[in-house]
Amino acid sequence: MPFLKKLAYKVLNKKTEEEKLMIKLKILKELLELKQKQEAENLTDHACNLAEEFYVDEMIVSGKDGKVIVSTSKADGFEKMVKATSLFEFINTEFPDTRMLLIKDKDKYNVLYSDGKYLYYFKTSGEVSSLETKRIAEKIAEKIRSE
Repeated sequence: MPFLKKLAYKVLNKKTEEEKLMIKLKILKELLELKQKQEAENLTDHACNLAEEFYVDEMIVSGKDGKVIVSTSKADGFEKMVKATSLFEFINTEFPDTRMLLIKDKDKYNVLYSDGKYLYYFKTSGEVSSLETKRIAEKIAEKIRSE
């Protein structure tokens, strides 16, 4: 491409065909990476991908009986879920039909959410809205049902 044409494109802030093609390729590459990340082989990988996607540090899901179904925690999630289930059930006796609890400790937010069948525990550095919590729970429940 001649020098004056390149200069005119820069001055006019126009993209050349080659630059447009590179931008499209970059977008397609990012979409492929995102698609590959979302298709997890097992439930734990799926939970880890969701935790990364929603910026959740730790995620544990259990049944109403307290049995841990999936955990992204390196340590055993059973002990945490026993405490979470006990706390959730206590609050639920005082305030019937409780669906979500948000507990702020020193530097993290602890979220307990129940959809009736499962109890979800999320630990995150930032606030998680009720809509985000519900969406994470729906995605996990879909994967549990599909397995």
